[in-house]
Amino acid sequence: MHPENNATIRTPLLILLCMFMLSGCSDDTVSGRNSIDPMAPKRNMVALTNIDHDIHFVAGARLMTDAEAQSLAHFLTTSEVGGEGDAVTIGLSTGNSAKLAAERQASVLALLKHHHVVAVPAANPALGSNAIRLRVARYVASTPSCPDWSKPEADEPTNSPSSNFGCATEAAVALMVADPRDMLRGKPAGPADGEALGRGVALYRSGALSKSLGSSGGTSAAGISGTGGGGQ
Repeated sequence: MHPENNATIRTPLLILLCMFMLSGCSDDTVSGRNSIDPMAPKRNMVALTNIDHDIHFVAGARLMTDAEAQSLAHFLTTSEVGGEGDAVTIGLSTGNSAKLAAERQASVLALLKHHHVVAVPAANPALGSNAIRLRVARYVASTPSCPDWSKPEADEPTNSPSSNFGCATEAAVALMVADPRDMLRGKPAGPADGEALGRGVALYRSGALSKSLGSSGGTSAAGISGTGGGGQ
């Protein structure tokens, strides 16, 4: 057969082969999508929550009763108030004189200080005239439902992630983070304290700080250098 005839036959065959290959590709595959949606990735959910504790005073009294003081102390301890990221406010009612409100506020602040909790005053007219509301605003991280084996582990033609993919990592992050708000936006690093660092170097060079490489009584860097020099 003439070579030109072979070329004439091969050309239609190549065209048919290309059409067959393209027919197996759906619009979703060509566009980079998959007709089967992959499992949603595991993510921690972070939300701002408020924890309230009301402190009740006897009418006209400027100090808490012993029972109220113990109740407040119990709340601070069990709720771990004052941790990283907690914003604590004291809501005062407007039904008392300024003097009485200030005295009651001072009594609450004194107990909070004892528990190393810092709080700021905030108006709360909805309270009764003989109550103070302590509010703790705190970001809380909720872990995804894990483990999640809802997706069968059989053959996976779409090569999409497992339903349990990322569960352990997200749960570990939620348990380790001190302030869940950092998962929404990080804290600025701020400038380094170069003056303090420089002062430490100056004290070291002047000999004000020990240059020992070990614990007290160990061999110093100067001693090592001197020993080496004496052996030459």
